[in-house]
Amino acid sequence: MPIVTILLPNYNNGPYLRECLDSVVNQTFQDYKLLMVDDGSTDNSVEIFKSYQNDKFVLIEKEMNSGIVDSLNVGLDHLDTKYMIRLDGDDYMTEDRLEILVNFMENHPEYDVCGSGLQMFGEHEQTVRFEKDWVKNNANMIFNHSVGHATLIFRSHLFTEKGYRYSNDFKYMEDYHLLLDMMEDAKYTTLDEILYFYRQTEAHLPMKVPEERKPIYISFYKMLLAKFNSGLEKNAELHFQLAKETPVTYKYSEFKDHCQRIMNANSATQLFPQDQLTEKLGKALDRIRFRLIDQGQLGLKHALAKPKLFKYYLRSKF
Repeated sequence: MPIVTILLPNYNNGPYLRECLDSVVNQTFQDYKLLMVDDGSTDNSVEIFKSYQNDKFVLIEKEMNSGIVDSLNVGLDHLDTKYMIRLDGDDYMTEDRLEILVNFMENHPEYDVCGSGLQMFGEHEQTVRFEKDWVKNNANMIFNHSVGHATLIFRSHLFTEKGYRYSNDFKYMEDYHLLLDMMEDAKYTTLDEILYFYRQTEAHLPMKVPEERKPIYISFYKMLLAKFNSGLEKNAELHFQLAKETPVTYKYSEFKDHCQRIMNANSATQLFPQDQLTEKLGKALDRIRFRLIDQGQLGLKHALAKPKLFKYYLRSKF
C-alpha cells in the first residue's frame, strides 16, 4: 500500500494535464498513488490520463459533471493511504514535492496539515509564501485561511476517522470552510520551499472580490461569527469590509466596536488564540483607517493614533 494519495480533481484540463501528470511521474519519491476524479470532462482529459498506462495511476470517472467539491469528496471516500496531498489538473509540482512534504510529516507528528510556498505563473506571476506558525494560522481564520490549499498535505485520519469533508454550502470557499472546521483537530504549518506551480488565468487572478461573490462571503462570515454565540453574525457585512478590499460604508468606531466584541466573545468561547486574534484584528483596523482616509472619511482624532497613519492623513489633505 502506498503511503500517500495524490488527489487530483479534473474537469476539462486537457490542454494542461500532460504537464501536470509529467510532474507526478518525475517525482523523486515514488511511494504514491495518483487518484484522478474526472468530473464528466468533455475534452480529451481521460484519454491523456489513460495513455500513461501507469500502475500508480487510478481513475474514477463520474457520469455527470457535479463540481469540484463533489469530486474532492469522491476522492476522499476512496482514501486508503496515510497521507493525502492536493494537486489540480492545470498546475504542476517540483520533482521533490512529495519527498519533502512526506518526510516533513513523518518527522513532525505534531502537525496534521502542511503546505509549501507556491509560484504563480501565467497571466499573473508571483511567488507566495504562507504562515508557518500554527497558532497564528488559527487566529487568521477570523478572516481567511493563511496556508495555500492547493499546496497541502493532510494526515488522512482527518477524513477517514474524523469524517471531515468539503462543503458545497459556500461556493468558491470550500477550502476555507474545510480548514475552519478542522481547526480544533488539526495544526497547520507551511514550508518556505516553492514546491507548487499555480496557473493563473483570468478566472484565477487574485483581484478584489467580484461583486457576485460578495453575498457568499457575507453568508460565510455570518456562519463564522455565529460560533461566538453573541449576536455578532448581525455584523457579517461589516466583517466582510474589514477582511476584503471593498468600499467601506461603516464608520471607524463601528469597526472598532465590532473587533472589541469579537475579542470579548472569544475570551469566553476560546474559538481562536486570544493574543494572536487581538494582533490580527488590530492590523485589520489599521488597514481600515488607511482605506477610510482614502475615502475622506477618517477624522483627525483617529488619524493621530499612529505617526505613519497621521503622515498619510496629512498627505491626503495637501
